Amino acid sequence: MVIDRTTSWWKIILLLVSGTILFLVLYSLAQYIISTNEDVTIPFSLLLSVLIVGMYVLSIRLIEKKWTSSLDFRRMLPDVLLGGAVGIVLFLLVSVTLFLLGCYKIISVHYSDRIITLFSFYLLVACSEEVVFRGIIFRLLDRKWGQLSALIVSALLFGFLHIFNENATIWSSIAIAIEAGVMLAVAFKFSGTLWVPIGIHWLWNFVQGQVFGFSVSGNDFGDSLLIARIEGPDLITGGSFGAEASLITVIFAVLLTAYMLYLQKKRIGFQNNNS
Repeated sequence: MVIDRTTSWWKIILLLVSGTILFLVLYSLAQYIISTNEDVTIPFSLLLSVLIVGMYVLSIRLIEKKWTSSLDFRRMLPDVLLGGAVGIVLFLLVSVTLFLLGCYKIISVHYSDRIITLFSFYLLVACSEEVVFRGIIFRLLDRKWGQLSALIVSALLFGFLHIFNENATIWSSIAIAIEAGVMLAVAFKFSGTLWVPIGIHWLWNFVQGQVFGFSVSGNDFGDSLLIARIEGPDLITGGSFGAEASLITVIFAVLLTAYMLYLQKKRIGFQNNNS
């Protein structure tokens, strides 16, 4: 089945709902198993990450009768590394800004083997959420109704799904929708591959939580490399939800998103001029 603007709306809705439910059930099951036995976290996270990515590729092959280019395995390593570098730099900018504002002060340095365990867990989170929100929801809506509609709907769904997290507020959900929902979808559209947003998402969460010691989307997993005192207005620091609810984070993410949209528009213009 070819997915485009001529595809019946009910087929799009069916694919969206069934695909989202399937992968979210797998993701929730994985989180439950890991939370009850952390000894299996590393191998189980790696196994489930591979399974979810593989199922996504096969589902497109079976339903749309093609091999998806959005998970070209030849591009996996360079694109994950690129995305990871972007995620690290973004959060480094946020942390340095908060440090310069006097809101972030390093108290000590600490290492725990659990940091490596959580590194693998964040890979599972990134693969699961990117497959669902960018690979399924954004991609299908983009094919049917265009990029703007897809950006708005997928970002709002992604942002307000986090309203159920610990310490979440309406503002934190709006912030997540803007800085992650929109930015990661644009990164997917601009790069043409899910590996880039997976890399951003993976290293963003890891550096935020297990390097700089912020809560990650309201969840405090502890065992961070840097033990810090975070103080100041919640709008600036993100409060107990973490730096994702910080206005500073939103600003940096919006700047990156605007730059990618500019490059995308420039590339399209170049292709049109040479066609």
